[in-house]
Amino acid sequence: MYFKIERGYDMNAKQVINPKGFRFNVLSLALVLIISVCTVFVSGNTTTLAAPVSVYLSDELTPTSVTGDIEQMTPNNSSYNRNQSFYKTQLSINGVKYEKGIGSHSNSSIKYDLNGPYTKFTVDVGIDDQVAAGHGSVNFVIIADGKILYISPVKKSHESAEHVEVDIAGKNTLELVAFNANDNIDNDHANWADAKLFK
Repeated sequence: MYFKIERGYDMNAKQVINPKGFRFNVLSLALVLIISVCTVFVSGNTTTLAAPVSVYLSDELTPTSVTGDIEQMTPNNSSYNRNQSFYKTQLSINGVKYEKGIGSHSNSSIKYDLNGPYTKFTVDVGIDDQVAAGHGSVNFVIIADGKILYISPVKKSHESAEHVEVDIAGKNTLELVAFNANDNIDNDHANWADAKLFK
């Protein structure tokens, strides 16, 4: 953003020299020159918009609710594992390791109250490498304010992660759902890896 100050000058106007006002005219001319220099300096600048600030979901927010089949079947396990896989190991999808994210399991729902000026949510979704190749089958679903924003294709272990970006500007709630795709829930170790909120 910049401003510009301009002074008009009529070349055809009659000029009257007033000795008494000469000093005032010189000062006026000096002021015009200063303004012109400042205008060139200010106009030469370009405004650079600040880059969006991102924060890790697992560091920024705590879920308001976590529900899942796995808690009912094996009470010692959880559908929400902060910065680690369901097996309590480092998050890993097809050989790519992640320091941050959420390890979960189908069928599960992890809900958050956003309560902040967040504009975008990004995440890499896939099955954790602890599961043998070809096993597990999960659809990852992202919901905001009750509206589905994204549904992944069926993901199996040792497949590349799906990178997802969704607009959450003005949204109040965020829900991460992992559905069993087409068989039982065995080996459905669902990773929400590198999950980030942008402000």
